[in-house]
Amino acid sequence: MAQWGIELTSNDLALLSFLAQYRKEPSWSVVEVGAKYYLLSTSFQGLTSPEEIRQKADNLLFPLNGIMILKFKSAHLDKVGNVIYLDDNGQLIHTTTSKDVPMRVNVSAGVTYYQSIDTQQLSSMDIWLKAQSNPTVWEALQHYANPHNWFNLYKVYEVIKKDTTRLERNRTISRGTFDKLAGGKRFDFEESANKERHSSLGYHPKPGITITYMSLQEAEEFVSCLLLLWLQSM
Repeated sequence: MAQWGIELTSNDLALLSFLAQYRKEPSWSVVEVGAKYYLLSTSFQGLTSPEEIRQKADNLLFPLNGIMILKFKSAHLDKVGNVIYLDDNGQLIHTTTSKDVPMRVNVSAGVTYYQSIDTQQLSSMDIWLKAQSNPTVWEALQHYANPHNWFNLYKVYEVIKKDTTRLERNRTISRGTFDKLAGGKRFDFEESANKERHSSLGYHPKPGITITYMSLQEAEEFVSCLLLLWLQSM
């Protein structure tokens, strides 16, 4: 079947090589064509213009980048904008060019790094399958793919908290599950996030309660760990 593809870049080219060699999934794949890497997806089927492909690719890259960052820390993907059309045999029919997106390339971690890390805990494909079947996971990964500031980290936390406490109320999971996942850091994170997201006039800590405020780095580590534990609990 003829299909569309959009060119990808990364701050570590080894990530693209890893995805092309080892990650095959029916709904999306990364292929190498002429020394460049392209994202193919069943969600591109039925689209008729390069601009539609670029817009659909943005929607797909948010959760994919959430997975990449969760699994591989600093590595992430971005679209260049060049769109290709492949025939039934995977041969290039034509290319539509777009302005390149500059990206800073880091020192490569190497393909073996991605192979090794991907086998630990949930694999990137395990997480993708959960996201495909659960819109709440999809949303959490979208927020996680954004810059890790206090606002975006809190959005990830809020999705997990509301989904988990909803399941607790419905008795689908045991009560206290969310507190267990948060590892006793729930209150400190919430107070830290409230403090950092408001002015000095807008934040009023509860009197008589000891708060261990988190740094942004500590908050990022907490939310990353919480997200992974939440995914593992499903």
